[in-house]
Amino acid sequence: MILCAIRGFLKRALNHPIACKICKPGQQMTMRDLGRNAPCWCNSGKKYKNCHWNRERQKADNPWDAVTINEKEFGKKKCCARGGMLGKCKGKITKAHTVSRGPNLRRIARNGKVIQYSSKNIQEMAKNGGKPPPSEIGIGDASVFHGFCAEHDQNLFSCIENEDFVGRPDQCLAVAYRTLSRELYGKDASSYRFRPR
Repeated sequence: MILCAIRGFLKRALNHPIACKICKPGQQMTMRDLGRNAPCWCNSGKKYKNCHWNRERQKADNPWDAVTINEKEFGKKKCCARGGMLGKCKGKITKAHTVSRGPNLRRIARNGKVIQYSSKNIQEMAKNGGKPPPSEIGIGDASVFHGFCAEHDQNLFSCIENEDFVGRPDQCLAVAYRTLSRELYGKDASSYRFRPR
């Protein structure tokens, strides 16, 4: 079951279009070929003259804006197993734990909380001499992404969420699939600027 999900997810990830909207397949374009009023090559949706033209003379963006936008994209809910020959999605999108909540997070928690670094804390680095401060977070919210519907989360990961991990092949595959799904989910969220609009 998990192998089908991996195959379907990888197929979608590898076919994900991240290409210039202006270029035709097999065509290469230089900056001289772009007119000032043409859509910018970066797929921002802006005209070239309002985006990358004379970039060195434009006001610098706040680098933390990218972190805020990435957090927003990362918070979008979708099932990573959709279209993976595992049947239709059912139920709400759940908080999928990259580190299993039951058998693992509870073991390292104190009073139901673990220590975590987040991008919000990283923004505080300037105030702390370049060191991000750790913060406590409840195990229900630790190491999560909104990447699976309730049906797929239960069917795919019950062997690692509801049983002791003993290294069975199905458990190892479930851990690997969840990790791969989380990475692809994160890469997809980070590629928001390059998606065709």
